[in-house]
Order: sequence, then structure tokens, then C-alpha cells
Amino acid sequence: KPAGSTLPGFWSNNQESMLAYIEAAQWGLRGKVSDRATNHALWAKISLDGNSQPAFSNPERGDYYRLLVQGTYDVTIQASGYIPYHAHGLQVPDRGNTRLDVPLSNGDVNLDGKVDAADIQGAVNALLHRPNAPDADVDGLGVSATDLQAVMDKVLGK
Repeated sequence: KPAGSTLPGFWSNNQESMLAYIEAAQWGLRGKVSDRATNHALWAKISLDGNSQPAFSNPERGDYYRLLVQGTYDVTIQASGYIPYHAHGLQVPDRGNTRLDVPLSNGDVNLDGKVDAADIQGAVNALLHRPNAPDADVDGLGVSATDLQAVMDKVLGK
């Protein structure tokens, strides 16, 4: 353990490297994961296709940070009790970051506090492009049959 009096020398010798490291810590993917109905922060797992090392959101604030180099990424965000969310083709710039805020759904498409047949009907209405249909894109891939299936699975307790 070095003496405190040696710290100014360590800082002087490593200042540029430390500042560059702090700057680089902001590069990549960042955002907030929350409950779609309540906006409460969630603890979630953030996974990249082809990469076995996930990141996790802060359960108190929902924020997450994933260091990444420039490139295109496919991301999956999952939390217990929620429908997984997918984002394909996310572009991360060189020496910069991309923000992805994700409101996860538990299947409550109509946001009435229950997951029931009314949510299935809401998903069907969204698929049929009916007026006043709720936002039924629960998986991030655009409104499709996979959203309807995910909502049905939640209603059925799967």
C-alpha cells in the first residue's frame, strides 16, 4: 500500500491515461430500462447477440452502460416477469454512444393494471390497424404476430 505522499506523483505520471479511460467509459450503449405501465426502474439483463458477457441495469434507477466499440449490434433486454425486448441493427459510433431506453411490458397492453383478454383484444386491434388501438409492440420488433403471441402467453401464465 503506497504512502499518501506518493499519490501526486502517481497522478502526474498517469493523468492522461486516467482521463482517457474516464472518457472511454462513456462509449457504447447506454439507456434506462423501466416498466412500461408505471415507468418504475427495473433490474434487467442486457445481452448482445454473439457476446456471452451481459450487462445489467441498476435496479434503483434502471440505467445501464455497456462499453462497445464502433459497430452494429443486436440487443436483447430481459427482466423477470416481462416480455423480452429486441433491438436490431443498433449503430454505435466511433468514440461515442447510442442511447436505448426500453419500457418493458408484462403483457398489460391497455395499461389498465391487469393482464387479461382485453390485452389480447388490444393486440389484435393493433395488428388490424384499428383506430384507438393501444401500442402493442411489446417486443421491440414492430407490431406483429409475435406481440400477440407474447401477450397471449402472459395471459395464459406461460
